[in-house]
Amino acid sequence: MASLTFNYEHVLNTSISVDYSFGKQQDFFVSLSNSKEFRLNTDRDRHIFASTPQVTIVAGTQQFYETYLVERKNNGKGKGAPPSREESRSYDQFGVLSYNFKLPLSYNRASYLVEAAYQLSLLGNNASERAGRTNSFLLWGFIINFNGAV
Repeated sequence: MASLTFNYEHVLNTSISVDYSFGKQQDFFVSLSNSKEFRLNTDRDRHIFASTPQVTIVAGTQQFYETYLVERKNNGKGKGAPPSREESRSYDQFGVLSYNFKLPLSYNRASYLVEAAYQLSLLGNNASERAGRTNSFLLWGFIINFNGAV
């Protein structure tokens, strides 16, 4: 897999990532995201609360998913056709796969960071299954920096 990312920070932090998967699937993905950090520093920057809301659009192909369907149908043997309800889909077409909205809240000290985030993902019309449906995620993270600065 090869990845390339460009970031630009002005009023918003804008990022575009391009990923290419080698092999028999040869998938291609593009992600465009915008975020903005909001900080509340307390106690002379020793305690930092922050939130960085983010909106991301992911587009790409889904050859990997077609391979998964074939292998699942054939009990891992990898030969044959995908299930009949999926046969009319073209998995090599490029299209929007999902729209993601993430709202994190983090607490940062000199040597650790704790983060909780809520993410809502709306699957695009090109998503292989459950197009147009939403998925909710609650994410937790904890990072320790043994060098003393996060």
